[in-house]
Amino acid sequence: HAASDARYRLFEHGIVLANPGRSPYVFELAKCAPGKVFRRIRATPLQDTQANSGEPVGPVVTLGPMEGLFLLETAR
Repeated sequence: HAASDARYRLFEHGIVLANPGRSPYVFELAKCAPGKVFRRIRATPLQDTQANSGEPVGPVVTLGPMEGLFLLETAR
């Protein structure tokens, strides 16, 4: 089928992004969660510190194939 399998789900203090597909997918956070600002969670040293850097994310997040990402909502 031609549609993407990418999904997102809003929670009380964040959002989860998932791309189970075989191609990268671009999430436009302004469309997914209008007016909300997000940051990455902060990893411990034994986790993926690049993906989970604690840094703010911009209005667009690209996930590679078969990737997922938890983001925390921050105050504006």
